[in-house]
Amino acid sequence: MMLLSACGQTTFVSPAALTRSVMFHTEDLKLTAKKLPSPVKRLALTKAAKAQTESNPLSMAVASALPQASPQLHPQLHSPTAAVRASLNTQLNGINYYPQQNPWNRFWTHYDAAAVTRDLSQVRQLGFNSVRIFVFYELFGGPDLKSEQMAYLQNFLNQAQSQGLKVVVTLFDQYQQYAPEHDRAAEAHLNHLYAAVGNHQALLAWDLKNESDLDYPANGTETVKNWVSRMASHLHKLDSQHPITASYADAAQMGSETESLDYLTFHYYGPEANFASTAASIKQRFGDKPAVLGEFGFHTWSDRPGDGHPPAHQYNYLNAILAGAAKAGLQGTIAWNLHDYPELSDVPVIRNQPVNRYLGLFDLQGQAKSGVLALNQPVRIIDADTQSAVSPDSRRLELVYASQHPGALDLKFQRQGQAERSLSFRSHTGLNSQTFSVNAAEIKDLLELRLQAVVSAPELEQAQTLILRRD
Repeated sequence: MMLLSACGQTTFVSPAALTRSVMFHTEDLKLTAKKLPSPVKRLALTKAAKAQTESNPLSMAVASALPQASPQLHPQLHSPTAAVRASLNTQLNGINYYPQQNPWNRFWTHYDAAAVTRDLSQVRQLGFNSVRIFVFYELFGGPDLKSEQMAYLQNFLNQAQSQGLKVVVTLFDQYQQYAPEHDRAAEAHLNHLYAAVGNHQALLAWDLKNESDLDYPANGTETVKNWVSRMASHLHKLDSQHPITASYADAAQMGSETESLDYLTFHYYGPEANFASTAASIKQRFGDKPAVLGEFGFHTWSDRPGDGHPPAHQYNYLNAILAGAAKAGLQGTIAWNLHDYPELSDVPVIRNQPVNRYLGLFDLQGQAKSGVLALNQPVRIIDADTQSAVSPDSRRLELVYASQHPGALDLKFQRQGQAERSLSFRSHTGLNSQTFSVNAAEIKDLLELRLQAVVSAPELEQAQTLILRRD
């Protein structure tokens, strides 16, 4: 994985101590088992998305993960990407995945098909449309793939397909052989892997390397960047159907090597207030090339020395980051991750950085943590000035939501069911951002739940009481 601290300074973990992991996200399609669009609405969504995805390789690949009225052909990839800001209907909505008892390398050495079945069913019910997994180069056999691990990978892809989920396969995890003399073995690895699973219907995209920028100090910046370009070129020759990316722990480290990628992937664990500037810098440097937030999360280790996090604040962080991602026009998000993990001495990422045990959406007893509430909020509310969670100091609030049609969204402040203040906002098709002011007494009563902020709109099945923050 990578780094870790959300409220304070972002701390990157040494690559030598870590293994890596990730996944994909859709905001408003709500691809849950219990709530799929009707056939008529499904057709309408498909037609609406088509015009926005035809010139965007990643959008077209994602579209195949969404309910379709008819099969959709894949594009030829690695072509110049047109300026596309996909609607929330075609965004990736994913989760990074390891089984709770067998994370990182143990996933493939202690493969548990029954656990995968349970977890992928849960992933689907949470509303995700995709997952991100990791293929460890040496563990899978390097240039000569191991049949045992490949059988496990095939089983995982088959199970994802049965759940209607797409998979981002992250390659070359724990790989450090960036010099050109090692390319032949790396290319053989890609050749065999593509031959085995490259045409699997669950495959969504390839992530060449997780956080390759963490390997710059040990291997040389240009050496690693050149390797990314060479491997992307080779994989494009093998596969013209699936988009290719490489993920970065620090978005500022992305450079000219990204020209060989179909879309950008960056990770973020820093303060909510800094996320907007990070996303804006990507836009400034790379224009409208599709970008995905490939990892983000908030640990709930309340007793962590020097960086204790109240578990309830996971909601605040995820809600603010998801609002920011929508406003930035990202192609989607991939949350880190499904589970908290037990103490495992044979997993270096956990042994050396215990905070990595506490980043899940579900705790060790399988109970949902507060972040689950943030996943599919149809209307998000944040502090308009800080772009963070609402606080007692907030005086301007912002509603962030998507609408499929022009219309109105009504907001009422209610006390014991009686409206004390009413606001109405005109909504347009696509992403909406509406701001309004509150006074000190109102924000105090809202945060102490004496007042409820309730929104209603034709597209909402029922009025929604907004969650300003959790404490």
